[in-house]
Amino acid sequence: EMPGLTSSSLDDLTFWFTKLSTALDCYIWALEERYITIAALNSKDAGSVLITAIQKFVVDLAIITKDHSIFDDHTPFETERVQRCKCSVIRNLFALLNLVLSGKVG
Repeated sequence: EMPGLTSSSLDDLTFWFTKLSTALDCYIWALEERYITIAALNSKDAGSVLITAIQKFVVDLAIITKDHSIFDDHTPFETERVQRCKCSVIRNLFALLNLVLSGKVG
């Protein structure tokens, strides 16, 4: 079972992935436009929440495959929807990492 999520709710998992992906997308945009700096990612306010969410995703949720028990009794369409949302988070994580490591933002 995953902390903070019910084992029978793909909707909760999809919602969580969508929220994280959207937050990452917003941070990427704000960094690219120089509205915030990399230091904002380490702040005690919003930054620590983002880092905690990323850590939870990497440690607990990214490893979930279609064979996980959470997908039992769900349609292939529902399973695919969750997997697409997970891929979106991974894509945005790599985009953020690329941006930070590129040195183009301060």
